[in-house]
Amino acid sequence: MKNFTFIIMTVLLAGFLLQSCAVSSKVSAGSSYQNETFSPSELDRTGFAILPVTAGDGQEGYRRPFGDKLNRTASNLFKNVIPWDSTMQILNQAESVQDYQKLIKMYNETAILDQSITKKLSETLGVEYLLYVRLGQPEQTRSSGYNYLSGGVSTTETQSVSAFAKIWQSNGDVAWEGSATARAVSGDYTYIAENYQQQAEKVADALIRAVAGMPIPTTK
Repeated sequence: MKNFTFIIMTVLLAGFLLQSCAVSSKVSAGSSYQNETFSPSELDRTGFAILPVTAGDGQEGYRRPFGDKLNRTASNLFKNVIPWDSTMQILNQAESVQDYQKLIKMYNETAILDQSITKKLSETLGVEYLLYVRLGQPEQTRSSGYNYLSGGVSTTETQSVSAFAKIWQSNGDVAWEGSATARAVSGDYTYIAENYQQQAEKVADALIRAVAGMPIPTTK
């Protein structure tokens, strides 16, 4: 009986080892607020500009790829959108960069939008809405516990990237807000095959789809 139990346990363990494989992120996204006059069609009709992505220190390595993915997905889903790099070029040419910096600084400190600045930037860019995105700090955690199958220690690793977005209207109102997260979890017999940049690009795609009211593709 003991030999039979040992054989069964060995077969099960071998099966788990053979199934050791890469895991990719599960992506979630959605809206937490939307005013009654906002809709994806209205956003596209009046136009919106993607503002340069804000992020913490040390995140430049994937902040730019994240922003570029925002551009690509937005350009695929909307006709009337200004990419973030074009936004910066227009604001530079109009000598409005200081206004933009003041707007971001004031909002981060007070959660209040300066209506005079949102109106000025919207007029300069020729759009009604401004898409503000903040890329969160990547997170990685590990936890350990007892593995009853192997009789040893089991380790779980979680790796995630999140981003938060708000759409500001020219009148200083917040028209929409939402977020997206890519989270990958590995165990003893799996490993995470994505780096933070790849996760960030998935988050960017999901965030724009949330703005457009579209589901996240299941085959990514």
